[in-house]
Amino acid sequence: MKASSLLLLVAFSSLLLVGCIGSSQFAATGGWAAPLVSGETVYLGSREGKLLAMDATTGNRRVSFPADEKESLKGIYGTPALADGILFVGDYQGKLYALDATNLNKRWQYPQDESKIGQIVGGPTVAGDLVIFGSSDKHLRALLKDKGVQEWEFATEGMVWSTPTVVGDTVYVGSLGHHVYALSLANGKPKWSAPFEAGGAIVASPLVADGKVFFGSFDRVFYAVDAATGKEAWRFQGSAWFWSNPVTDGKRVYAAATDGKVYALDMRSGAKRWEFSLGSSTISAPVLVGDKIVVTSDAGFIQVLSAETGAQVSSFNVGAQVRAPLTARDGIVYINAMDNRVWAWRVTGRQEKVWEISTVTKE
Repeated sequence: MKASSLLLLVAFSSLLLVGCIGSSQFAATGGWAAPLVSGETVYLGSREGKLLAMDATTGNRRVSFPADEKESLKGIYGTPALADGILFVGDYQGKLYALDATNLNKRWQYPQDESKIGQIVGGPTVAGDLVIFGSSDKHLRALLKDKGVQEWEFATEGMVWSTPTVVGDTVYVGSLGHHVYALSLANGKPKWSAPFEAGGAIVASPLVADGKVFFGSFDRVFYAVDAATGKEAWRFQGSAWFWSNPVTDGKRVYAAATDGKVYALDMRSGAKRWEFSLGSSTISAPVLVGDKIVVTSDAGFIQVLSAETGAQVSSFNVGAQVRAPLTARDGIVYINAMDNRVWAWRVTGRQEKVWEISTVTKE
């Protein structure tokens, strides 16, 4: 086994072991969540276990949660969700928090008492009046977003690290139990005759487009299934696990495997249009910026590629592992690196660093 693959296996196994035995040793590393950009604010889960609200122009910190510098969350792995002035964030300790988006004051938490559910790895998703999220206790839950009261829950056949995807009246989510589910948004009841069964664990958030659900699995296969029936449409055999979320430009689906291979696949047929090797392992999700796709790896090189051909347009190095998914807005890519630094880098027009900050507050 290659050293890069071994490191990813150790990371996955550590998370899985923590989920099984309740140890917080690995979770204390703080997670690797993607930044969320809204208006003039960047929301970010730091490696210290803080949710930060930062100025999008300068990177300067405005407020943090928990506000007490002596307190922290166990780990933020999922990207926060924002709706109607409320920010939702899951903690690896097994709590979901609803915060005021302006000052990060807590509005409610779930569970409301001191009890905890399974560790939360995926991000929450807001749909209408509901906030939906999965956990390591093998459940998907839907809460009223204003009150945190549970509306429904669905028991899965494996831990849920996947961030739910909602399209219309359907919730799509994957599990470590090798299944993808399609559930009613209204009541959590299954909409397919049976969940789709892959050959391995599913961590990625399903991508729904062109009447299909796209996702990769730890069986090294990338799948497309019919969104209405759950029947397989096509599959693509990759060279390693598929961990990160796929993206699409409406013609091709882009998926990164853990060995650093990035694939562009035809949406309708699954035929490979191109592939690019990052030269290092990756679990970070790519992001589309105009006609370019931006990807990164554990080596810290940010690669800007032509979405049409896969040809390298440019690259730069942040000098640290990047495992968090990338985020982009208005031609700027936001990068949450594993060395406690956050970067904003312009990748359109004149490519340049906009800002770089450290999230460290405790020495």
